[in-house]
Amino acid sequence: MALSCESIDTGSPRTARVLVVDDSRVVRMVLKSCLRSTAYLVDEADDGLSALRLLDHGAYDVVVSDLVMPGVDGFGLLEALRERPDRPEVVILTGSDEGDDSAARAMRLGASGYLTKPPQAPQIVVSAVVRALERKRERDGQRDLLN
Repeated sequence: MALSCESIDTGSPRTARVLVVDDSRVVRMVLKSCLRSTAYLVDEADDGLSALRLLDHGAYDVVVSDLVMPGVDGFGLLEALRERPDRPEVVILTGSDEGDDSAARAMRLGASGYLTKPPQAPQIVVSAVVRALERKRERDGQRDLLN
């Protein structure tokens, strides 16, 4: 995954927190570097269970997660986050060729986006995170209006 993240303007403040979840250290490192260099505060986890532990102890705006991982996979992560009132938006990033069924399932479970890896350009991942942040802000704003 050779991504260059220079000169990507997200228009977002550096206050957004992103959690990158992938069992590949190289993928985590590249995504973390890319997202940090563009606008975000980024943490990482090597599987879904580790991600859930981090999410129990801190608030994240967006989770970028691999779909296929040992233990708690991307679907398990989506299901676990579904019921949380402060749930982050989730972008699924997968290298598996599971086709439209897995994308549809991820979206039904609440994913904000579904991307294949390696992405063709870093802007694709950054754009997915930007869209997820916009979706979260809208959802949080609606929740605030109801309370």
